[in-house]
Amino acid sequence: MTFSFTKRPPARSGIPLAKLSVEPSVIRAMRGTQWGLSGLLICSGLLAGWMWSKKYAVDEEATRYTMAAERTDALNQQFKAQLEHDQLTFSPVQIAEIQQEVQFVNQLAEKRGFSWIQLLHDLEEALPAGTSIGKIQRDVKTSTIAIDGRATSMSALNTLMSTLQGRSSFRLPVLHHHTFIDSHHADGAGHGGAGVEFSLTVQYGGIPEQAQADDNS
Repeated sequence: MTFSFTKRPPARSGIPLAKLSVEPSVIRAMRGTQWGLSGLLICSGLLAGWMWSKKYAVDEEATRYTMAAERTDALNQQFKAQLEHDQLTFSPVQIAEIQQEVQFVNQLAEKRGFSWIQLLHDLEEALPAGTSIGKIQRDVKTSTIAIDGRATSMSALNTLMSTLQGRSSFRLPVLHHHTFIDSHHADGAGHGGAGVEFSLTVQYGGIPEQAQADDNS
């Protein structure tokens, strides 16, 4: 008796097998991507190393500047101590006294270089027709002249301001206020005719020629 056996394939269980096929072009693209990422990683590492070296150089330079500043400050302190030891510095009281002396000398120079005659002469040349001056005051500290006067009209007053502006002896004329006076009020005050009373200030820099010659000598 003859027996024959047939081997049956094992039963498949789970996920069925699937054949995957990858094209060579896809493999090349994936390899290119890998190489690109590797190159990017290497470049990033090199850039990080370069930035670290630059930071180290900047830190060293900052340290040198800090040390130089400390040395300069130490030298300044030594120099200050040496001046105080040699009594070459001034106390606040001495500085205040020197400032007062300088201010006094400046006032003397201002008085020496100022001439009322020269001022009146310059004002006479600057006054246009229809204007007159009633009062003059001088501020020594600011070299400012305060003028109270009268003009026959606003046109004459404007001409006066323009003339003062154009003169080299005067600068920065400022009209502070003006008042219109009618003929009735003017007659009662003892003035002739109507007009405009004004008050102005102007900086005066006129120095007589004799004072300039003395200063130059």
